[in-house]
Amino acid sequence: MNAVSLLTGVHPYKIDEQSDYTPEWILPKLRRHGVSALKVESSDAATFGIFSQSIHGNHVILASQRVKVDEASWFVIFDNRVYHNFEVSRSDVLDFINFPIIHGPYLLWHKSWGRFE
Repeated sequence: MNAVSLLTGVHPYKIDEQSDYTPEWILPKLRRHGVSALKVESSDAATFGIFSQSIHGNHVILASQRVKVDEASWFVIFDNRVYHNFEVSRSDVLDFINFPIIHGPYLLWHKSWGRFE
């Protein structure tokens, strides 16, 4: 599972193989490695309900997005880049239309990443 590997530093071959990578599978793996995950609801982002400021490019976002009619995949978004299967590309405002979010998005943080702002 490449997103878990990217976020935790664990080699992908040492991560359990699954047929379906659900939030119930991925979030505990991240938490075991000290990565906190907060699901962002649209009302939170729109009204700053739990945030003191808007979400920006310095935040790490994890989302499962539809890539085919019957397939979704986990993407990491950070610094206006999208990380998917160890490939990096510039993010585009249309990414969330072309690849709709199925699970998440989750705002992630680890103490080694510095202060959460």
